[in-house]
Amino acid sequence: MKAGHETRQGTVARDVIFEGRGLHTGKRAKVIVKPAAAGYGIVFHLLNRRGPATTIQADWRNVRNLPLCTCLTDGTRQQIRTVEHLLAAFYGCGIDNAAVEVVGKEIPLLDGSAKPFVDALAGSVEILHETRRTIRVVKLLEVRDGPRWVKVTPHDHFRVEVQTYVKPFGRLPWLRCNFDRPSFVSDFAPARTFGSLRDASLAKIFTRFLPNPICLGASRHNAVAIFRGRVVSPGGLRFPDEFSRHRALDFVGDLTLAGGDFQASFTCFSPTHRLTRQMLEAILSDPTSHVVV
Repeated sequence: MKAGHETRQGTVARDVIFEGRGLHTGKRAKVIVKPAAAGYGIVFHLLNRRGPATTIQADWRNVRNLPLCTCLTDGTRQQIRTVEHLLAAFYGCGIDNAAVEVVGKEIPLLDGSAKPFVDALAGSVEILHETRRTIRVVKLLEVRDGPRWVKVTPHDHFRVEVQTYVKPFGRLPWLRCNFDRPSFVSDFAPARTFGSLRDASLAKIFTRFLPNPICLGASRHNAVAIFRGRVVSPGGLRFPDEFSRHRALDFVGDLTLAGGDFQASFTCFSPTHRLTRQMLEAILSDPTSHVVV
């Protein structure tokens, strides 16, 4: 980690390219991450064969609630799905500003984690002179969605505590971590998305012809697949608590939609993308809940 990287904004020094199939659409997409000036933020440019590109800011207010992913939209029918792993990699690498050109409707899943993104981006980070924005939470807030919940409290650092419920394993042990970028890159970025092989197969059958299909690109090779009470993906788990680590990865990726780092402690039970977006709204819509440093 370069000196000043924790407090100063960053971008990429050169174009970084990713290609692969999307988790839900199953279609190939190409992503080009381009340098951007300080204060630009993360902006997705959806390249259309006909007409101008569609521009969508990576902002919590632009989230469209779709299952099993974070989807950004410009308020029309234009959208980009499954941005969370790339956003998590941006956090880990200290990239606050980038123009992300996309040919397709979904960010490629690659191996199901943020690691391939981190590996490609880490060697091309350029530190800028401007200071990174920090959001310091000053009061307790809580949001719920059925049995799932997220609570935030004031804290001196960025802390995340996650407990995950995974069928058929039940409630997993709590995972607790004071996050910094090096620990995220080494301990969380490699954690892969996961799910039931049976549920994914049924989703492919019943959503294939819907406008927003689910899991058409999922396989045992790009996700941790669970079948009959055991992990059936080649090589097994990368971490004993890989399920919880991936929940934390998704959570951190979604928090980047606030446009800055957090100084707060988040405690979560089985958080979803939708619930994390609700927490961002609760914090950022309440001027008494936080201070921007």
